[in-house]
Amino acid sequence: MQVTDTANSKLLSENELLPRLINHYIHQGNPFTLWRMPNSSEKHLLVSNDGTIELEDLSLEESQTGFVFAPFDTTKKKIFFKGD
Repeated sequence: MQVTDTANSKLLSENELLPRLINHYIHQGNPFTLWRMPNSSEKHLLVSNDGTIELEDLSLEESQTGFVFAPFDTTKKKIFFKGD
């Protein structure tokens, strides 16, 4: 996968682009998630401009688009990243 860096007008590889994106969102204070499904090389990046929300319960049928981090410890709250 190659992506154009418009500021420098050169192609960046995924290995060059992902650290730049992660660094950018960390410095901007935006929560983000980056994941890959088992047996897949495709990566998914979700950045939230609205922060995260801690939830006791979550109904997937009624939720907004986003990403949920749910710890295996059921006494802990779930963290919802709204997809912007």
